[in-house]
Amino acid sequence: MSRMKEIGLWERLRLAFGPILGGMIIDFTDLATFGPFGIYAGMIIGGGVGYWVASLYRLSKNQRIMIALLSGVYCAMPGTEFIPVATIIGAGIRFLSPSFGRTGRERKDVVDVEGKPRG
Repeated sequence: MSRMKEIGLWERLRLAFGPILGGMIIDFTDLATFGPFGIYAGMIIGGGVGYWVASLYRLSKNQRIMIALLSGVYCAMPGTEFIPVATIIGAGIRFLSPSFGRTGRERKDVVDVEGKPRG
């Protein structure tokens, strides 16, 4: 048995796909607010969904409000319905985030062959 505590499947999926799924939710909201309806209701609906998605990541209140405002503007802008900008941003966030070990925490114990810390 490994001495490291393994994280469950759902936690690993959340770490791997969380930012991408959050972006997809906002993009689907943008698609749902298509056309003239989105110009009028996109800010309210997109802002609410953006705030909700940000709360899933346990962000601070200021960060939630910022994401809500950006999501609202994005959902209200005409012509963005078929461009998955939020999903691309989520994928970029996940790509640029630090690597995680089996515990789901950032690995700081990585050493090279000679035993010296890498980084």
